[in-house]
Amino acid sequence: MKSAASSGSPQFNRVAIANGATNMTKANLPFADRAVLLSPDAFGQLLQDPSVAQYLSIGDTGVIRDGKVGRLHNIDIYEYNGFPTSGT
Repeated sequence: MKSAASSGSPQFNRVAIANGATNMTKANLPFADRAVLLSPDAFGQLLQDPSVAQYLSIGDTGVIRDGKVGRLHNIDIYEYNGFPTSGT
């Protein structure tokens, strides 16, 4: 899944995660252990999605403890700051 984190781009949200899940299923990838790493920008945008914010308000503290949003559309979501910067 690609992040749309550059300025002027649409927000990265749960729809991007749902589309990724659909593509994984169409590619016959197993449902078990699905995960995605998001850049800090994409992760922050996902946390601002109203549906995700409502989901997090239920009481899961994984985002604070582990940098993990939880599972959306059967995919574990993690923040990762180790992606190379463009041009390197």
